[in-house]
Amino acid sequence: MITFGRLASSEPLKPEQLTHYAEKRAGFSLSFMEICQKVAQLEFVPGDRIVYSYNTGNWPSAAGVAGYVNGHGAVGPALLATSLFLNWNLQATNENLVSARLLRCALSRMSTGGVRPGVALLIDLYEGGHCSVGALYGALDSLLSGSGHCESATQLVSRFFSGTAPSSDAEFINTELDLTWVGDESTSTPLRSDLIEAILLRTSESIAAARSSSSLNEWYVYQVQIGELLGGVKALQEKYVPNPALGLRIMISQWEEIRADGVGFQLACRAGLAFPSYMNLAAYALDVVGASYRGRVTGEDEWKDRLFAERLVIPSDLRGALLDGDSAAQTSSWERLSPSAIGPWLFLFRDRQEPGLYDPAKGVFQDPGDAMAYFNELGQQEHSPDAESELERATSFSQRFPYLSAAHWELGVALDNAKQIEAAINEMVTALVLTPSEGLIWQSAAVALNHGGYEQEARFCDRFAQFLSDSAT
Repeated sequence: MITFGRLASSEPLKPEQLTHYAEKRAGFSLSFMEICQKVAQLEFVPGDRIVYSYNTGNWPSAAGVAGYVNGHGAVGPALLATSLFLNWNLQATNENLVSARLLRCALSRMSTGGVRPGVALLIDLYEGGHCSVGALYGALDSLLSGSGHCESATQLVSRFFSGTAPSSDAEFINTELDLTWVGDESTSTPLRSDLIEAILLRTSESIAAARSSSSLNEWYVYQVQIGELLGGVKALQEKYVPNPALGLRIMISQWEEIRADGVGFQLACRAGLAFPSYMNLAAYALDVVGASYRGRVTGEDEWKDRLFAERLVIPSDLRGALLDGDSAAQTSSWERLSPSAIGPWLFLFRDRQEPGLYDPAKGVFQDPGDAMAYFNELGQQEHSPDAESELERATSFSQRFPYLSAAHWELGVALDNAKQIEAAINEMVTALVLTPSEGLIWQSAAVALNHGGYEQEARFCDRFAQFLSDSAT
């Protein structure tokens, strides 16, 4: 769900989009996490830094207005998922209402931590899939506009609540915001300078994080979000710092070029164009963008080091493709989007199509009959129905259709029969990520887990399979 929110953040969700997503995935995901928390005590791993914001349902007082999950804290997986969905629902109705919610979150954090934690929280919420870039811009714009009247973060918080700062989280959530006084863009104050510096600092951290990406998933999602974030920061700079100092002017100019590259990378993987895989990215985007640099710069290779370090938002794994025209295959994490990301990507950028029958090698959706014909053809090529032959057939099938849950299920069963238990469990998990409501896969997962000695996990999977069967009747 977080990936869906992040990929959808470049523009407001439409109500019909959200309804369809709820029917296809979000509704089941919410119910599943609630069940897991009750039955299996599902919780976040201590140390996870996953951001959350309040929702207007039964929000626990111990959770605060917004923050970051911490193991078995007040905000568990189901509550986080609920907040994500309710934020999207609010956004599909009125983006301004989401901006107001974000503003409350930032003001709550600023009341105790100051300017930088408040700004960081806002951009974290954006990068955590809670809001669109428009809602983020609205909240930052309100803070910057109001800062022209205030000398401190404490005074700014008070002014947004009619002169009296809330004394509790409940008051931050429920007290009416006063926005009638904001709107001064001309006054330059130390507080406004602090806010701008905090925005620039946190944006720089996002760029650094994108450069450190270790997979196509991670880097591609950053590309979707960073371009819009930089566009919003540029608009805020033009509005509140129309005559920037030289250093800021150079930084914004670099960010404009980063944004332009990002548009090229995304267009290579959007509707009607290439599927987001490493080879397609190298062929359609990295080579084109890289060629423009290679054509403009001559001489020794020192320019590549400086360009790579200062200008490009490119992980080291992609450097060769961009700067040297090297399209050699990368590690498996760079081959294609993962099963957890392909569903949201197809839904948002391929007209809500299901991932299962997508053939990345051909870039098309195969007919279900063609897919099964391919599977049966593989079977006819084998002369002995032993475990090794079944494993070879299932492996070929899953490689051809890496997003088809049935292919991973077949491979998981074959691996289990071949006594490769851990690999079998991994394939079952992949199949469930793609189709979490399929009871047969849960049953097979229970068998594999039991063979591996994971008795408690096997019992849960078996009971959940029974639950799905009972719910369907």
